[in-house]
Amino acid sequence: MAWEGIVGAIDAARQCKNQVVESEHLMKALLEQKDGLARRIFTKAGIDNTTVLQATDQFIDGQPKVTQSTLFNFVLMSPGRDLKIVFFAMTGYW
Repeated sequence: MAWEGIVGAIDAARQCKNQVVESEHLMKALLEQKDGLARRIFTKAGIDNTTVLQATDQFIDGQPKVTQSTLFNFVLMSPGRDLKIVFFAMTGYW
């Protein structure tokens, strides 16, 4: 499920037309995993998953959007600073 979260974060950024994959995209991807750990943690803490997901979506909607040119039908993605820190902490390298 962790890898699905990473892939989901990239997909979330792409769908939201954001060029940089940030921690909020990872949060969105993890919350969208119906049986995922993030949902269970929030539920156990008494936090409504739907409310957190809506707040995350609202935050993402406020981020700068990328408009695609007619020359390219893809958006080049790169991880944001905070996500790089998370990856480094997890793996020891970047």
